Amino acid sequence: MGKSASASRSRPILVKLRDVAVRDNIWFKKTQLKGVGITISEFLTKSRHDLFMAARKKFGVSKCWTRDGCVYVIAPDGSRRRITTLADIGTLKPQDAMKFPIEPEIVDTPQKPIIAGRSKRAAAIKK
Repeated sequence: MGKSASASRSRPILVKLRDVAVRDNIWFKKTQLKGVGITISEFLTKSRHDLFMAARKKFGVSKCWTRDGCVYVIAPDGSRRRITTLADIGTLKPQDAMKFPIEPEIVDTPQKPIIAGRSKRAAAIKK
C-alpha cells in the first residue's frame, strides 16, 4: 500500500457490507460522529459524484445529500428533490440567489488560444 502523501491525514478506508440493515444502521448513526474527525461518505460513480459536487456548490453542503447512490437537494420551496442530471440542477434556483446577486467580474487579461488535442479514439486509430 505504501505511505500516504501527507502524514497528517489518515488513509480512507473502503468498507463493503453484506447486510443492508447493518449498512443503514451505520449510515443513519453517522451524525453522532460530528466533531470527532471521522467522516462516513457514500461511494458514488464519477458522474454521480460530479452531480453531487455541482449540487453542493449551488445549494450548499447542508441542503444536499446522497442515499443509495442517488443525489437529493432541498429546493427553495422546502421540498426534497431527487436530482439525476445537471439539467435538473439548472431548473431549481437556490433560495439565496435573489438575495445576493453576483455581479459579473470584468478582467483585462489576454486570452490564450485554445488548442484542441487529439481525442483518445483519434490517437488509437492509426492511418
